[in-house]
Amino acid sequence: MNVSLGNQLSKQISIVKNLFLIMTFFSATVNAQLKTNTTDIGLGWSNNSVNTVIFRNSALTSFKGIQYTAYYNPEGKMVLAKRKLNAKKWDVVVTPYSGNVKDAHNDISNRH
Repeated sequence: MNVSLGNQLSKQISIVKNLFLIMTFFSATVNAQLKTNTTDIGLGWSNNSVNTVIFRNSALTSFKGIQYTAYYNPEGKMVLAKRKLNAKKWDVVVTPYSGNVKDAHNDISNRH
């Protein structure tokens, strides 16, 4: 009885080890495929976290081959920007609209 239990335990440990190795391999493969690029858009408001709050939804969004973003600049004006996917140059418009940037609950979220 103990030999049989030992064999079952040994098989289960072997299965767990194999699953771990497979998951590690696929995790490394997926992470290797994630490529990111950074580009400059413009300076943002940095006196608090209004541009980076954790509950901000869709700081960057894509639709039909175009990426869009919006944020507050150092003067508290809303900035809108767009670019073609993978382009380096952004088309930027500083709007005449000022937000209450002193209250970080007034974040900007993009939705399509």
